[in-house]
Amino acid sequence: MVQHEAGQKSDADKRRPFRLFIDPVSGGAQRSGYTRALATMSLMVALGVLLGMPFLSFTFNIGSIAAKNYSFSLTPAHVSGFLFGPLAGAAVAAVTDIVRALLFPINGLAYNPLFTIPFALMGSTPAFLCNLFLRRAAAGRTPGYPALLSSMLLSQLLWSCGLNTFLIASLYGRAFFALLPARLVGLLVVPMYAFVTRLFVVLYKKLPGR
Repeated sequence: MVQHEAGQKSDADKRRPFRLFIDPVSGGAQRSGYTRALATMSLMVALGVLLGMPFLSFTFNIGSIAAKNYSFSLTPAHVSGFLFGPLAGAAVAAVTDIVRALLFPINGLAYNPLFTIPFALMGSTPAFLCNLFLRRAAAGRTPGYPALLSSMLLSQLLWSCGLNTFLIASLYGRAFFALLPARLVGLLVVPMYAFVTRLFVVLYKKLPGR
C-alpha cells in the first residue's frame, strides 16, 4: 500500500505542470507562503546589490568600456529562480541590476535600462531550462550540478556573450568581436557560480520550517 502511494506521488510529480512561479507552500497557509517568498526575494535583492559592490567585483575594461564584470551579484537571482521559479529569478535580477547601477555606476556611466534585459534573462533562464526539460524544480527538488551548470553555461552564452555584448557594441560604437573574447573568458567562472548557487539552494531548503 505504501509502495503504491509512493508510486502515485512520483507519477504526480512527473505530471506536475510547468510553472513560471512555483507555489512556495505545499498545502497549509498559502498567503503566508507567498509572503515568505517575497521576503526572501527582497533579501536576495539586497544580497545581490551587496555582492555587486565595486570592492567585491572586478571589471575588465577595453578602453573606457566595461567589457565584462565579474561578481556574484547574479547568484541570489539564480537561487531565487530555483526556489520560486523563473519569474522570481528575473524579478530579483532586474531589481538588483537597477539598484546596483544607480548606486554604483560602472565607469561613471548613467543607468541604461536596456542592460537590465539580459541581466533579468540570465537570472531566469537556468531555472526556466531546468523547469522545462527536467521538471525537477517544479517538483520541489534541487537540480543536479551537471544540469544546473549546463543551464547556466547556455544562459551566459545567450545573454552575456550574445545579447549583452551586442548592446555594448551597438550603443558604444565598439566592435562586437573585439569585446567577445573577454565575455567568453567569463564562462570559465560559471562552474564556480553554479556550485555556489546549488549550495545556497540546498542550504535554504534545510532551514527550519521548510
